[in-house]
Amino acid sequence: MTQSLSIVTAADDGYMPLLRGLIRSIRDKPQGADVDILVLDLGLGPNATAWLASQRVSWVRPDWDHAFDKPMPEYFKAMVSRPHLPKYLPDADTILWLDADCWVQDWGAVELLLQGAAASGFAIAPEVDRSYSPFYEGAPYAEHQRAWYSACFDEATADALHAYPLINCGVFAARAAAPHWRVWAELFSASLGRAILFVSEQMALNVALRTGDLPVSLMPARCNWICYRAQPLASDDGTLLLDPQPPYLPLGIVHLAGYHHSRKRDPVELKTVGGGALVRPLSFIDRNGAAA
Repeated sequence: MTQSLSIVTAADDGYMPLLRGLIRSIRDKPQGADVDILVLDLGLGPNATAWLASQRVSWVRPDWDHAFDKPMPEYFKAMVSRPHLPKYLPDADTILWLDADCWVQDWGAVELLLQGAAASGFAIAPEVDRSYSPFYEGAPYAEHQRAWYSACFDEATADALHAYPLINCGVFAARAAAPHWRVWAELFSASLGRAILFVSEQMALNVALRTGDLPVSLMPARCNWICYRAQPLASDDGTLLLDPQPPYLPLGIVHLAGYHHSRKRDPVELKTVGGGALVRPLSFIDRNGAAA
């Protein structure tokens, strides 16, 4: 029996240039030409929704899936809704979440995530790679993780988990019927009673996957390459972003997490595999070198 796949992301008008790149990077692949795509609407205007319709992309205004005792910015729904995605995709067998500041360079990474979800119910990439910097904002990454775990949960959780590589929930694939969603939602709700952080739902997912006795398929970094952790190499013609270490394989899903959204499409200087240098954005460009 054929299993249905839905790809889902979230955006407002400020993220629309990046969202266009994500969707075009999916639609220009034969495997993604007809795949179901849903956008959680965090504040999209009529021009944005008209463009989405032209790409055969659906959108829906998400609920506040957790209650807050103070006003929260609309963009926070992107985090709050994530443990509840099966609610928005009742006909999907498998759900692939991609942050709007991601784009798909090699569909093989999508296929690998789907294989992982089929095997364990949940497939996701930890932020670990031979090229990744261990520092974030001038301090060891584990120190930030300890502070996040401590704020969202407690010191015992921080002691137990801070040294593990952070599991990044900007890209993941999961079976809609997997038990992971319920455990994630419960832990997220509990964490919000202690602290409300931008990373709260990510820390809750890390606790669920590290301590919840849930099977998980941990994917290689090429399935969610965090560019601020290690800048990619470029092919000599600038059309491909590559792993910066031999054998310089093309990255699968490129993720611009960590940069301010107004700078995510800026051109940067990249070293090339042949020893030269060139300037191009890390965001999606089409076959003709044009940005989305």
